[in-house]
Amino acid sequence: MFHLHTDVSVDVPKLLQPADKTLKTMASELAEYQICVDVFITSQTYVDIASVSVIPRTTGGQVYYYSPFSTLSDTAKLCNDLRWNITRPQGFEAVMRVRCSQGIQVQEYYGNFCKRIPTDVDLPGFDCDKSILITLKHDDKLQDGSECAFQCALLYTTVYGQRRIRVTNLSLPCSNMLSNLFRSADLDTQFACFLKQGI
Repeated sequence: MFHLHTDVSVDVPKLLQPADKTLKTMASELAEYQICVDVFITSQTYVDIASVSVIPRTTGGQVYYYSPFSTLSDTAKLCNDLRWNITRPQGFEAVMRVRCSQGIQVQEYYGNFCKRIPTDVDLPGFDCDKSILITLKHDDKLQDGSECAFQCALLYTTVYGQRRIRVTNLSLPCSNMLSNLFRSADLDTQFACFLKQGI
């Protein structure tokens, strides 16, 4: 399992859809220029978070929401969140691609990112608190006893301006026995997957 992206093709309840399309256009422009936006909301009145959250969701950022904000009890948390947001390990201008063996393909990505082309995920900013969920689709017969290979390549810029690539490879055995699938399944990952898809 690799935070939270919702594809516009998925039916989103009307309450969760942004009311203002201007912010969506702005978010796409910010992502195009590799600008990551984090939003801190400390309002005591109503805020249209569905509209505002489009910008962090598209640019790889995050929404910090303190409701109702109290200067007595929430100031320390706000300062701590702001400090961590600036000092945590992070990268910029990232592009990620996932490749699979023949017979398997990437079905969907979930997380905070911008996706301009089907094969790549653009991450203007990413950090150690973010994750990307990738669902795979089995579309061809796989040989029992063979292995399926997966590769995730992430090209990014460090805070020191160095351009780096991180490649993660995974090889898993194929099996026709359903009991092997259940025995090897990671329940925590499955639960996180269903939860993120539901959100």
